[in-house]
Amino acid sequence: MKAALITIAALLVFSVLGVLVLELVLSSHLDAAKEPLVVLSAWEMKPALEEIAARYEANTGRRVDLRFGTSRMLLAQLKLSEQGDLFICASKREQDRAVEEGLVTKWVERPLAYLVPAMIVRRDARVDIRWLSDIVSQDARLVIADPEHEPMGRVAAELVEAAGFGKQARALVAATPPSAPEAVELVSLAKADVAIAWRVMQQWEPDFLQVVEFDPEEITRVALVTIGKTRFCRDDEAAKDFLDLLGTNDAQATLQKWRYITTRADAMKAAPEATLGGEPDLPPRWRAGAQNDNPGVDE
Repeated sequence: MKAALITIAALLVFSVLGVLVLELVLSSHLDAAKEPLVVLSAWEMKPALEEIAARYEANTGRRVDLRFGTSRMLLAQLKLSEQGDLFICASKREQDRAVEEGLVTKWVERPLAYLVPAMIVRRDARVDIRWLSDIVSQDARLVIADPEHEPMGRVAAELVEAAGFGKQARALVAATPPSAPEAVELVSLAKADVAIAWRVMQQWEPDFLQVVEFDPEEITRVALVTIGKTRFCRDDEAAKDFLDLLGTNDAQATLQKWRYITTRADAMKAAPEATLGGEPDLPPRWRAGAQNDNPGVDE
């Protein structure tokens, strides 16, 4: 018994040492004398951007400091801290504000990605959601991002309103967390049945979550993710290198691997009736306090 415990302890030590050695090897090529490239990015781009940033570090020796959040939060952070070389934004309103306030000098003309909404459910869900109408017919606990502050929430409200389910769907909303990733997390934790969120977010937990696609003609809007250099960029050349990398075939393949749509043609194929970009107005019934009989999320 004692020998077995010693063996297990030794294996644990070697395992930890192995991880530490691997981290040292991966970071050894980074030049500590170079200031990191600070990239502020909307949550929506997290998995693919982490992979692309690692490639940039390997190519240049410069560390990438990725800071994720909602586009609204990141813009406020940029304004207050004056720190950030590049800003990846998934909100048209925040894109316009960034230019109006002189925080971003210019957005790259070609979108980095196109985001398509979908329904996201657990693989072992208690309800059988196959169509948008099933949310209503099965009294599913629905979650969307805060529609007053988050573009995904407004897109979700617009979509169900256009399909004629606005009143019923609004009554089924169990929570409106601050961001789409948090809405998806509630489904992952089985505290809600279905989230209307960006389709790519299912890939973050593919073992637990699955996508239920909307009928393409039901999709009212596709979001455009854009990237721009901020007014506070400290190294124009480093920022340009990162922007150039995003346009390479390797980076595009990484985005596509994570199910991001990277061309206008593919976006229109996924949602032929949708408006590309922009943000809808919020119907009155989706505003805070407009309805007080929400079922709530299980604690």
